[in-house]
Amino acid sequence: MCKSCSHTSKHFLGGLFVIFIILFTIFSSFAAKPDKVAPSAPQNLKAVLVTQNSISLSWELSKDNVGVQNYNVYQNNSKIGITNTNTYTITNLNPLQTYKIYVTAQDKAGNVSKSSNIISITTLGET
Repeated sequence: MCKSCSHTSKHFLGGLFVIFIILFTIFSSFAAKPDKVAPSAPQNLKAVLVTQNSISLSWELSKDNVGVQNYNVYQNNSKIGITNTNTYTITNLNPLQTYKIYVTAQDKAGNVSKSSNIISITTLGET
């Protein structure tokens, strides 16, 4: 029992509070920091199959510090699709039409990479 107070519980609670503050400070410094690093740009985008009404694409996988979640596919500067693999087939195209295509990578935090190389592909004519 303390000479200056009637209850030792005040000292006990005060000590617990100090320990709590110390532990909170230590553990909050180890807390996960928000991911602000975008994935690397997809490389070597190419058309692997071209028909009258479709273009099948492939590219090299991007790298990211927490992992790539998906790839965004763009046709003539408009986002037309999302895939979680490094391949994609664009369908419902017109014959003998030229399309500009590129891909970006997106990580789990929503960070988006720079675009891949842009390819210009013309679909086949009708036979």
